[in-house]
Parts: sequence; structure tokens; C-alpha cells
Amino acid sequence: MKAKWIVLIVAALAVVVVGLVVLRPSAPKSESECGSCEGCAENVAGGCPGATATSEKPASVPDSNAVVVAYYFYTTQRCSNCIKIETYTKEAVETGFADAMQGGKLVWKMVNTDLPENEHFLKDYKLVTKSVVLSDVRSGKEMRWKNLDKIWMLLRDKDEFQKYVRAEVHGFMKA
Repeated sequence: MKAKWIVLIVAALAVVVVGLVVLRPSAPKSESECGSCEGCAENVAGGCPGATATSEKPASVPDSNAVVVAYYFYTTQRCSNCIKIETYTKEAVETGFADAMQGGKLVWKMVNTDLPENEHFLKDYKLVTKSVVLSDVRSGKEMRWKNLDKIWMLLRDKDEFQKYVRAEVHGFMKA
């Protein structure tokens, strides 16, 4: 029973620390300052903190009548769990919706909210930590969005995590 309380306290502290890191203003690192860009998960996924990112939602998605954007919002400083969220989500989206992605109906996009041009996403989507958000874009305008808030609770079980993400994406695309 004590072990359960310790785990809960540690988890709560981790959430507080992550919240403080997200809310703390910090200058993004350049690629030369990063020192880990060669082969790091951020670089491989196109989300290296040294890379240039855009804050434009509609301009970065294909010009079609209806597109769902699956965003992964992250910060420059990331722990192994943050990278795991990226990996699990990207894999769930790419393997579960390959046809929709190829057809331009679903887009995977990573956004570093530490970059000044992306800070607005924190307010736009009421983000407090690394998050996965689905956005319904129609004719270049965002119609609705949903934060997949159970990702942190399901992080210990890859299958359940990916099942949740796929179900949410499927439901969001149907609506």
C-alpha cells in the first residue's frame, strides 16, 4: 500500500515539474547548442529544436476540403516519457491510418511550443504539458479540436495507448 502512495506522489511531482518546465520561458536551442541532433529522436522525426518550425496551422496541411491534423506538442527539453508519447502516437497514426495519410485526409505534425512562433498553441489549445491534439481543418479553417488527455495515463501500456489514439482519431475523422 505504501508503494502505491509513493508512486502516486512521484507521479504528481512529475506532473508539477513538467508543468513548471512548460510554463518557464526558455530560449530554444539552436542545432549547434543541442549537441544531440545526430540520430536523436527529435531530428529523425523532423522536430529537432535546431530546425525551423512554422506556426501556421492551415498552410502546413494539404489544401483540401477536410483534413484532420494530429499534432504532437512538445518542448525542447524532453524526458523519455515525452519521447515515448511521440513514438507511440506517431506509430499509431501511421500504421492505423496509412491510407488517410497518403490521401491527404490525415496529417501528422510535431510542434515545439518553446519556439516563439509556436507559443500561441499553448493558449489556443490550453496546453500545460506535452500533448496530442486532433484538429479538424476545413477549407483552411479549424472547425474543432480535441486534446487526447488520457495519453499520460496510458503511457505504461503501449497497446492500450495506441488503441486509445486510434479510436480517438477514427471517431474524430468520422464526425
